[in-house]
Amino acid sequence: MAMKILKLFFLTILLVVGLFGFSSLVNAGVYNAITPPIISPSQISIVGIAMGNAVVGDGTLFNATAFNPALLGQAPGTLELLQLGLNVSNDVFGVANYLQNGINFDPGSTFQNLALDYFSPSPANDAAVSTSLSSFDSVVNNLTNKAIEGGVGDNFAVKVTPNFGIEVFNSTHGLAELRQGPLVQQLTSININPFGGSSALGGAVTVLQNTIQTAINTIIPSSNQTGAVKNDINQFKQGGESVSIFATQVGTDLASQGVTLNSNSLQNLQNQIINGLSSDLAYLNALAYSDTVAMATINFNPFEDFPLTIGINGKVVRRYFSWASLTVSTTSTDQLTQMQNDLEQPTTRWGVDLGLLYSLEQDLNVGLSFIDLIKASATIPNASVAGDILYGVITDPAPTVTKVGISWHPIHELSLNSDIDDVFSTTSYYTGLDFFSHMKFGAALTLAGIFQLRGGFSDNNFDGGAGVQLGFIGLDYSYAMDDLSYSYNHYGQLKIVF
Repeated sequence: MAMKILKLFFLTILLVVGLFGFSSLVNAGVYNAITPPIISPSQISIVGIAMGNAVVGDGTLFNATAFNPALLGQAPGTLELLQLGLNVSNDVFGVANYLQNGINFDPGSTFQNLALDYFSPSPANDAAVSTSLSSFDSVVNNLTNKAIEGGVGDNFAVKVTPNFGIEVFNSTHGLAELRQGPLVQQLTSININPFGGSSALGGAVTVLQNTIQTAINTIIPSSNQTGAVKNDINQFKQGGESVSIFATQVGTDLASQGVTLNSNSLQNLQNQIINGLSSDLAYLNALAYSDTVAMATINFNPFEDFPLTIGINGKVVRRYFSWASLTVSTTSTDQLTQMQNDLEQPTTRWGVDLGLLYSLEQDLNVGLSFIDLIKASATIPNASVAGDILYGVITDPAPTVTKVGISWHPIHELSLNSDIDDVFSTTSYYTGLDFFSHMKFGAALTLAGIFQLRGGFSDNNFDGGAGVQLGFIGLDYSYAMDDLSYSYNHYGQLKIVF
């Protein structure tokens, strides 16, 4: 055992030195409303997810070659005809329950109540503020900072010989994150009951008034905002009128000045104001992509008396991809249409993965893989709509993702794994996080050759799951933290294996 630990320590030093020799491969990305996320096409292993995604050194999974091609020799010698997986975020259930009970919230009336109490405080207006803030807090707590996501994947794989295999898999994913807008901090600092005072309320009202003025400027030129029209605007911004009454009154006063706004323009004025107020409260970051990957794997042992295996994947990637920041407004339909148009522009590229596997003992392996070590990138050449956010964007930049893993099987029924994922943060998964967030830990225990219990730790959170294999049919479940949204997801998988 002492010799095994010494070998492991020495090999770890070599691996660290080798890894930092690849530091020039760093190409960090960010998932936000400005920059498209950098996401490498990857096989989703629901079994691995339950173990914290610590899979780089573990060859017990048939699709392990998607994470480290050198694992082909240790992968089960079977044919996987079907592997259907589905995931859905835990936030979906809470949001659905809230929406089902109805939302008693109107941005326009909320502004009117807040502004009216600020400029004309009274017990009655104070009660209106409390009601508005209660509705607002309900929306904030139940809808914002939620990650609503879902995904589905399937896989076909066959190990043709001990040193050659093929695999085709698809992974489709959608993610929507409702983020708090600039107004939330001011409003949440106001005590609902009793009212917190003019200072706190004034900050929120100022933000709302600036938004309203910006919306008005898109419909009514500043040169026409004089006389009675100016008075209308001031009256509205002080809470004296509803949005609809303001639009009607300002239309009448503009007509008396020789400026006519038709009914469509007046409706558009109301929409612009409501849209602006809604955007101050929250906005939606949306991401959707689908990857189909076909790969062939070979592996070999270059040194007869040295337990080192080298594996190589050659692959072709077909990607559909779109992302956007959507305002919660009456124009969201147009924005969703643009996202749909983007998803109809697929790209195709190729890549080569390199994997190494060193066996310290028969039951102890250390793996190292470089996903897309040699590759092409995929750029959408033309936008389907003028000004499309995806114009010229590299939707699949294929960064080289470096992974290190150790897998130990102290007994046949038990596996203990540990990984360092995406060592150099070349994807968007670990942007802004410390290095410990790259660490993955997991374990799996098989009972009676049929049932399996799994647990792990990743993204600073615990994961878990279970599985059952009856003949050629298997069913697996995981409950784990998603790497991109940092929210818990339910994962289920049906597989048919021969």
